Amino acid sequence: TLFPYTTLFRSADEIAVVAVKDENDIDEAKQSLETHRQNRRKLLDQYEPEEVKRIDDGLVFAKDQYAVLIICDDASAVKAAFEKAIGQ
Repeated sequence: TLFPYTTLFRSADEIAVVAVKDENDIDEAKQSLETHRQNRRKLLDQYEPEEVKRIDDGLVFAKDQYAVLIICDDASAVKAAFEKAIGQ
């Protein structure tokens, strides 16, 4: 299950949460989000190069059955809010 939020092309902001049924699939989900982040970096490098640093500073991580991508001004705060929301 994928729960994305993105502003598409004008900003690098994006949050995506992938929930896997089998925790053995978490590494694949995490790698998929990392690949997406790198593809987004290449795209915005051409159209909105000032947004690239935000992508580089973004986070991709896994918690329990969730793989998460966070690209925004304060990715650490969003990560903390996510962890609190899932009870970590």
